[in-house]
Amino acid sequence: MTESILDPQQHQRLIQDMTHVCKTANVLPAYVHKSMHGVCSEGEISWVKNFRAHQGAGTGLALVGVANPEARIMSIAGALLRNYVDARVLSVASVLALKDANSLPDCTVMLIPNLFMRSKGTGLPSWKIQIIYDLMLSRLTSNKPTVIYVEEMEALASEYGRVFADHIAQHYKTVEQ
Repeated sequence: MTESILDPQQHQRLIQDMTHVCKTANVLPAYVHKSMHGVCSEGEISWVKNFRAHQGAGTGLALVGVANPEARIMSIAGALLRNYVDARVLSVASVLALKDANSLPDCTVMLIPNLFMRSKGTGLPSWKIQIIYDLMLSRLTSNKPTVIYVEEMEALASEYGRVFADHIAQHYKTVEQ
């Protein structure tokens, strides 16, 4: 691993508990140790730098059609963790399973690297789409930002519905390729 940007004093608690923090957040430690620069765009970096303002407004971040969404999502999560923000990377399948088990974490920022990717076969059934929409709406009204990856917005609108797409358009800062 390249040199860490973590400050030994400022990040002492994080460094001491790195394994647990990364496992809980579902983030590779390398993303906590390295800068977002070179992985993320200026729009993503700006969103993280202004996170406290977004948190107060419930504004999320939508990565639309960007390259390497998983690396970008983990880099964003790593930066938030460095700032002692409870960030969790969860796939759509994990979100649905945890919601079904009534054990979805009440984290400050939820990052979903696969909210919408075109499906070659059967997509999500409408009742699962409704669960995800309900979660996103609940997080918005609780001022808990969500970071999502959407492969293509018009395809999302077609498969998930116009209300779902409008929710993202109205409440998320969009970063596109």
